[in-house]
Amino acid sequence: MGRDRLRCRADRRSEPLFLPEEAGPVAESPKPKSLFASDAFTNPAHVHFALKVTFAAMFCYIFYMAIDWSGIHTAFITCTFIALETTGATLHKGVLRIGGCVIGGALALFTIVFLMPHMDTIASLVVVVACASAIAGWVAAGSEMISYAGLQIAFAFFYSVFQGYAPDTDLDNVRNRVVGILFGLIVTGLVFRYIWPERTIDRLRDALRAALRQLAQAARNSSS
Repeated sequence: MGRDRLRCRADRRSEPLFLPEEAGPVAESPKPKSLFASDAFTNPAHVHFALKVTFAAMFCYIFYMAIDWSGIHTAFITCTFIALETTGATLHKGVLRIGGCVIGGALALFTIVFLMPHMDTIASLVVVVACASAIAGWVAAGSEMISYAGLQIAFAFFYSVFQGYAPDTDLDNVRNRVVGILFGLIVTGLVFRYIWPERTIDRLRDALRAALRQLAQAARNSSS
């Protein structure tokens, strides 16, 4: 009898180990991400942003085609690359672009004028490119405040130095790139400053106003 009681107790203790686990609540599958923002077709700010970028880019395109100076086509690219939601962010990115372009152009100018005439092998070119790439990479690896300038240093240097399959002493590309970026920055800055300007302080005030309304609503609901 004692053995039977021990067996019954052992069976009862081992029963939960072999029972199937209870099914928990089914996790909801994440909603698929949409290509457009939730208020893409209702918020007029999106339309204003698209119109401003289009106007600035097309103005630059028509201008350099009218004066037959297609070498400053970087003005058109600048308008589309530096455009951000607010005017301050747009101008900050534009300053990083023109600053990086000036530094990269200066490195390319120094290379073309003083180093290219003394280069006889590919090894010397590899050393120069490695030094310029190290400078650009060091800046690009910095904080978000300056990282974009590193990419512009690299683009300006490579675009100016590698103009063909043979060493070239043409400095027009360096000049045209700097002039185009500067012109695109000026046009974009004027458009974003005077046409439907979007300032960070205004967005902060709107967010604070919405938060205060939600707090007031929560206070009313708790009191009632």
